[in-house]
Formats: sequence, C-alpha cells, structure tokens
Amino acid sequence: MRKLIMQVLVFVLMGWGISQAKEPPLPANKTPSQTNEASPQGKESPAQTPENPTQKETSQGYDLAIAKGVHLLDEKRYEEAIGAFQEALLSRSNDTVATYYLGSAQRLAGQYQLAYGPLKQVDSSFQKVHFDLAVSAYHTERYDESILALTSAQSFEFEPGARQAMVPYYLGLNYLQLKRFEDAAPQFLRAGSLSEELAISARYYSGVAFYRQGILEEAQEAFEEVIEGVIEGAEASPMIQSAKAFLKEIEKKSPRINKWNITTSL
Repeated sequence: MRKLIMQVLVFVLMGWGISQAKEPPLPANKTPSQTNEASPQGKESPAQTPENPTQKETSQGYDLAIAKGVHLLDEKRYEEAIGAFQEALLSRSNDTVATYYLGSAQRLAGQYQLAYGPLKQVDSSFQKVHFDLAVSAYHTERYDESILALTSAQSFEFEPGARQAMVPYYLGLNYLQLKRFEDAAPQFLRAGSLSEELAISARYYSGVAFYRQGILEEAQEAFEEVIEGVIEGAEASPMIQSAKAFLKEIEKKSPRINKWNITTSL
C-alpha cells in the first residue's frame, strides 16, 4: 500500500492528472521568480581579525543556523528550515552553502519560484545544486534550462533508489513538455528500472510518450501494465483512470482484444 501511495503522490505533485487521454497540462503560470536574500543593511562593518569577538560570534551564529536548518530539513520541517538558512545568510551574506540550502528548502516546500533565485546564484561548481535547480526550473516552465541542469546532475553519484531515478524521470517530464516524445520514452523506462517506487508512474509516462508518437502497441502494453499493478481500492486514482482513457482511445485507433473491459470501468 505504501508503494501505491508514493506512486499516486508523485503523479499528483507533478501536476499531470490526465483524465481524458489529453496532452499533460503545463504547470500553472506563477509570479516572476523572486530571491529571498537576507543581507544585513546599514553601515559597513569594520575589518575583523581572528581575535575580534564580533567575528567569532558571527561565525558561531552561522554554524548554529546551518546545523539547525539541516536538522529541520531532515525532519521535513521546511518552512522552519527556510528561516534558519535565512538567519545564516544574515551572518554571511552570499554564502554558497547557506544560499544552496535556502533554495533547496524552498524547493522541498514547493516554493519553486522562490527557490529558483537562490539556486541560480550558486556557482555551478557546487555539484549538489544542479538537481535542485533542474526541478525548480521544470516547475517554472524553464524546460531547456532544466534539461541542462539535469545533464550536469547525471555526473553526481546519488544513492541508489528514488533519488537516483529522479534524474531520468525529470528528463522525461521535460521532454514531454517540449513534445520530444522520442527522447522522453527511454528516460521513463530507465527511471522505472532504477526505482521500484517510481516504476508505475514512470511506466505510465512512457505510455504517454509512445502514444504521442503513434506507437500504439507499446503504449497499450505500458497502460495495461499500469492497470495490472494497481492494488485493490486504488482503481479510482487519477493515473489509473487516465490509463484506461488512453486504452479506450487506442482501441478506437487499433482494435485489439480488450482484456480490461475499459468501456464499463470509465
């Protein structure tokens, strides 16, 4: 049951609820990207020396804020983590680590427009930033930029599992939005092979990519596998209903034995 819940959550969070075999909708338009800088204002601070108590206190405040923010991220308390990293930036404005963590926390909180600004400021040599920037770029309709960031993220060694699979998964999502269906399908197949948790949703999107190319037999197999993998009680999920709608359209275009009896279940 936990696996199915993960599949449905991923499907819904991506904003891809296809109910009548339609092209997946673009993310809703949002306000322009904003940065969330927290730089101290006022007079220029005097030069500090290692022995200067002010510098020592500032350094300690920064370290504590970063440690607090990372702990809050681990606890999935993203709003509080954002505040901690903003506090760190008060001690060290434009600090790469604090700026990255701020953008990452905003991304995890679903604040993609806000996250894009800080993540874009982080130097590209900071390897961790590429995936977070790619996700934020995707959700703000910067698809080409997201693909470039994901290409850079591929060189980063993620731990095996869902996070590792998210790179090809998001590549596939970007390609779908750009109507590069021939590029999207293999990325979803790869994502599904890397993560059991993403397997069903990745297979669904591979079916969408095959369908848009007119490769109906491959599309039908994909959607049938999605339905076959459903657990009792989840038949009404948006993904399953969409898969059935696609199968109905395929039957109209290329009649085959319909083992799912989709006409009575829609």
